[in-house]
Amino acid sequence: MLSKLTEKQIDNLATRQVIGRIGCPTDGKTYIVHINYYYKNSTVYAHSAPGMTIDMMR
Repeated sequence: MLSKLTEKQIDNLATRQVIGRIGCPTDGKTYIVHINYYYKNSTVYAHSAPGMTIDMMR
């Protein structure tokens, strides 16, 4: 069942993980890509090598 997460649930989930997915829209399509990230104080620090993912996020 899908539901809206609370701030506490988001913090708990995001701090326990290091790999996430982000949807990047480009050319009328949305590409779902994996990213490595670090989450602290409600901020996401993500890492990706140069290429299509970075180009789409820009």
